[in-house]
Amino acid sequence: MRKKLFSYILFLIAWQAIAQPSISLEGWQTHLNYSQAKRLALAQQKVYAATDNSLFYFDKEDNSLRKLSTIDGLSEISISALGFNADNNTLVIGYRNGNIDLLFENTIVNLAAIKDASITGAKTINHISTLQDEAYLATDFGVVVLNLSALEVKETWYPGEEGAALAIKQSVIANDSIYLLTSQHLLSASLTDGSNLQDFRNWQRKSLPVGESVAIVSWIDEVILAIGDKLWQQIENGWNELPLTFENSIRNVSAANGNLIVVTQRNVITVTPELQTNVLTAQPLASPWHAIFENGVWWIADEENGLVNNFEQGWQGIFPSGPANNNVAQLFTTPNRIFGLPAAKNENNAPLNLPAQFSLYQNNQWETYGEQLLPMVEDLSAVGYDPINNITWLASYGDGLIQWNGDNFRLINNQTPDSPLSIFNDDEMWISDLVVGNQEEVWFSIYNATPPLHQITTDGIGESYLPGSRANFANKIIRYGNGDIWMAIAGQNGGGIVVYNPDDQQSRLLTSGVGSGGLPGNIVNDIMLDRDGFIWVGTNEGVAYFPNPFLALANQPIDAVAPIFNQRRLLSTEIITTLAIDAGNRKWIGTNNGIWLFGPGGEELFYNFNTENSPLLSNEILDIAILDETGEVFIATSEGIISFRSTATRSRSNYESIKIFPNPVRATFQGLIAIEGLVNNTVVKITTISGQLIKEINSYGGMATWDVTDYNNRRVSTGIYLVMMADENGEQHMVGKIAVVE
Repeated sequence: MRKKLFSYILFLIAWQAIAQPSISLEGWQTHLNYSQAKRLALAQQKVYAATDNSLFYFDKEDNSLRKLSTIDGLSEISISALGFNADNNTLVIGYRNGNIDLLFENTIVNLAAIKDASITGAKTINHISTLQDEAYLATDFGVVVLNLSALEVKETWYPGEEGAALAIKQSVIANDSIYLLTSQHLLSASLTDGSNLQDFRNWQRKSLPVGESVAIVSWIDEVILAIGDKLWQQIENGWNELPLTFENSIRNVSAANGNLIVVTQRNVITVTPELQTNVLTAQPLASPWHAIFENGVWWIADEENGLVNNFEQGWQGIFPSGPANNNVAQLFTTPNRIFGLPAAKNENNAPLNLPAQFSLYQNNQWETYGEQLLPMVEDLSAVGYDPINNITWLASYGDGLIQWNGDNFRLINNQTPDSPLSIFNDDEMWISDLVVGNQEEVWFSIYNATPPLHQITTDGIGESYLPGSRANFANKIIRYGNGDIWMAIAGQNGGGIVVYNPDDQQSRLLTSGVGSGGLPGNIVNDIMLDRDGFIWVGTNEGVAYFPNPFLALANQPIDAVAPIFNQRRLLSTEIITTLAIDAGNRKWIGTNNGIWLFGPGGEELFYNFNTENSPLLSNEILDIAILDETGEVFIATSEGIISFRSTATRSRSNYESIKIFPNPVRATFQGLIAIEGLVNNTVVKITTISGQLIKEINSYGGMATWDVTDYNNRRVSTGIYLVMMADENGEQHMVGKIAVVE
């Protein structure tokens, strides 16, 4: 058991204008979907709502929304159940892997007993009931009873036949008894007669009516069961079907103010004791999962509109800003914007045939663009930006290209006259990647097609090229400064890299062979051009780079350089899933075991983040994109997006916009002071007023950072410190002053 203190300086969002505070240096911020709410818990002045991968709450006192995540001390993000115990003022959070967090006051206590237990099979916590100082956790193997006062597991019930594990969907406490719902039976036992409920023989079993059981509730001293679109009342000898039929399948049942609350796939319906029904009219309601009625106010978890309520005048759906969903697998950067796209293809490179959709992050807000706004295409696969014409290009893995000028979308496909796509059938335009050239042209690759490489201009006219048969299976492409196109080939089609020059039509295949590429491995998952003109390659067997890409077609041997770190090839035992280059030319490297940040040549390790040492949502890194202006690094994981603000920003051409923050520095401050707005490769010197050198640091891109220590790593004393700098020409400048107050 470990205790974690989380700050109430959380993510504060106003009701109407959802605004996010700036992220601090080396700070984290989650970017999860909060609109797809499924679970609720009412806790005095707070209403908690959870999706499958996120948690937030509404504070009724100040009308604010706040997010809770691993950044604030939660142990997981895959939430499967919520429960609130009013006697202990404790929120119980259950996760899919069996982990448990208890939230009370400003403290989160983790109970990992179930997660760490040697239990065969799933450990998901499906439902939580509470009574006095105990919580009853319905799991995939039985019931775990928590003592919330002692903060420990009291006992575990295995009520299956012969004490076998049994998946419990839900528990209900009524008339001094507890009822457990399974797929085939309703189990019951007394909580007051002293029975040992760890003994399976002390449980009574009643068979259920035919159908998939959904939920149970205690209503008017009876147990009500939901199966499909019908309700059943428990009677002595079996079940009595209530004369009620609902238009859609039931998801949840509860009771309030003497009425039954039935949540279906489309509606929330109240049922009186006389079996009169009333459908709740709530405009934002689209796909409800859970409803709570208290003091005349409805709180509804809705899968499209978050927390639907009538707390103040009128109905509204509220939730923190976030992407359309948590299955973002691709990230792309354009100036001051991040595009998040779901996967476009499966592991066999076949399209998923999903309606086109992307999430756009700009001005600290997420917006969703779906099939209502986009042309009728499927499976968006890549994004590029033409700064000359201010046009964003989006590729579809099946339906062509989209131009977006910020207002209107234009589709270019095989019906567009003179388009290079006009030679293809509807099911052949699997555009795998695109890159914008320096003459307003766009280069793009089509997977499993001949010809595979194409160039198109803003007016939709273009040409096609034949770089060789293996290039027909390019997954990633980049354009080098001399006009060469580098294409990473899908592993199941031989892998490697094809380099092609469209002007003289020369091509070459680079592989792991010595003199023919020298790649760490032939399975190339990402390829990236850095700020020194080197081409970096991420493979299934580590990282390498080409310091002389212009020689690729020079008819001479060429091999990639494998950086050496800790006396071995850089990450040689890791599958590299993605690469990104920050404003300081440092290399962000994603793997299936977390994320690394290395220096420009791979010789220095700055960070290595995983779920054990950071708030990272998952160790499975899908993609990385960076906003150079702020240094914020967006990381797409298998569980959603999280960002980290690094210490490299876009460099400036002069020193006219220097910012130093925080300033002054208080005694309680333990972070980094940022000196931002620098020319690239600036040397910054921190001195006393008398000129004594305290520390010398280098900038990465346009930022240098100081940890408020001297050369001996001792925190400096109270005083005024000068910030001096020297550019690459050695000219000295004074940036400003930093006040340190101890």
